[in-house]
Amino acid sequence: MEFVIIVVGLLLVIIMVSKETRSRQQELEKQLQAVRYEFTTRVAKLELSQYQQQPGVEVVRFDLSGQDVQNAFTGSGARAWDYIDHCFADGIGTGSHRISDNQITIERTNKKGRYELQLKQYYFDSVREMIPAETTLSKRHLRITADVKQEGSSQILRFVFKGESQNVLDEKDYVVFSPDWEPIELVFTIHSTESSYLRIDSLSVLDVPGSVHIRNLKLLEKQQA
Repeated sequence: MEFVIIVVGLLLVIIMVSKETRSRQQELEKQLQAVRYEFTTRVAKLELSQYQQQPGVEVVRFDLSGQDVQNAFTGSGARAWDYIDHCFADGIGTGSHRISDNQITIERTNKKGRYELQLKQYYFDSVREMIPAETTLSKRHLRITADVKQEGSSQILRFVFKGESQNVLDEKDYVVFSPDWEPIELVFTIHSTESSYLRIDSLSVLDVPGSVHIRNLKLLEKQQA
């Protein structure tokens, strides 16, 4: 009987220590995301200032408020890339997305991996499924604008431009830290010698269930006047 009491007591201690450790880890993760939020917003403002100084005229390549956007994105779960070990981390992200009233909602049901949205609608001479290659240009200069907020848990949105070869042409992370709407503006420079597309990843979710909301999403390209 005494042995059972001792074992039960030890188990209770282990559970309490485990809970305390998880709590400290979650608090540290929140602090790290807060620091990353401050850093990414400062960098984004600097890059936007440089973009605005470039001559040219912007043209819209995608607008979430446009027509027939219900099927503009395809969504799926995937593993997240580990930039330290240079390999895919274990665990596939699970979740879902929906589009309504000029807003994308990504709902996450686990913390691992990422849930990715691939944009398959671009406005050029006609509606294209990819950004077409352009041999007369060496680079495209792009800007993404939107409003974002999180519900239930902060997380990272990664905006990635990938070439038809699956090479990453440019990418930016933005920590969605606030439960209130906040505007974001991110700029990108990509090589134009191959077709490309935009992917939006939801990753580094601190708690589940959690969701991220994106509204008024636009993709613009600055062209020489």
